[in-house]
Amino acid sequence: MKILFLDVDGVLNNNLTRTITFDGWCFVDNYLVERLKHIIDATGAKIVLSSTWRDGWNREDESKNEPFFNQLRDKLKEYGMEIWDALPMPMRPSRGFAIAEWFELHKDLDIESFVILDDWNDMGVYRDHFIQINGGIGLTDEDVTEAISFLNGVK
Repeated sequence: MKILFLDVDGVLNNNLTRTITFDGWCFVDNYLVERLKHIIDATGAKIVLSSTWRDGWNREDESKNEPFFNQLRDKLKEYGMEIWDALPMPMRPSRGFAIAEWFELHKDLDIESFVILDDWNDMGVYRDHFIQINGGIGLTDEDVTEAISFLNGVK
């Protein structure tokens, strides 16, 4: 199994994003979602939401999801993708810490490879699997190529 830890702000949106969610959040840009889709299509990776956007997901009762989360989920579905899982809540001191906890909770999974897409640099021991996205630009074609290499074992 291949895992893509996905941040949203700074990865699927950027300083020029003008679309807003129902709740007033800066949403995502279609061309950046298309780039993410290219990674998923080329690797078959499962998306694990590492973003603070995961706070809007109520797994036990999806009718209690925050509207901004549903909008993100629906946008990914529009492109044939789904959020497979999310890092544990509540928020942890760092993404690296939260990812370590996620791995501990899912040690029964056969994880072949993983990559982290984020504009923050707090990955701790997972820095070797981290692609730092320029949050002012969002996911670039170069980031896509690098993520595919990571996930397909080329790197």
